[in-house]
Amino acid sequence: MKGPMRVLTAWMLLMSAGVANAGDAPSFDVGTSPLMSQEDANNRCPSVCRSAHGTWNGQWTNTPPSGDGPVCGCYARPAKHHRSKRATAQ
Repeated sequence: MKGPMRVLTAWMLLMSAGVANAGDAPSFDVGTSPLMSQEDANNRCPSVCRSAHGTWNGQWTNTPPSGDGPVCGCYARPAKHHRSKRATAQ
């Protein structure tokens, strides 16, 4: 029974590592006023990140290592690629 359990454990570890890396995107912090709770962050951080052209990554702190005060963690939005308009032959 140990063999199948080891295989299952290895597969789960491999899959969880793949999922963690699949969503990796450049992140940055955006300053805000002090956040009182997770609920407060849930309500405020999405718009804080949107205002900085990002999306909230679910992270926040009132005491970041940089010492810059309260911040919401944001993912950088991917650049939008516009299709070029092709000239049509007439």
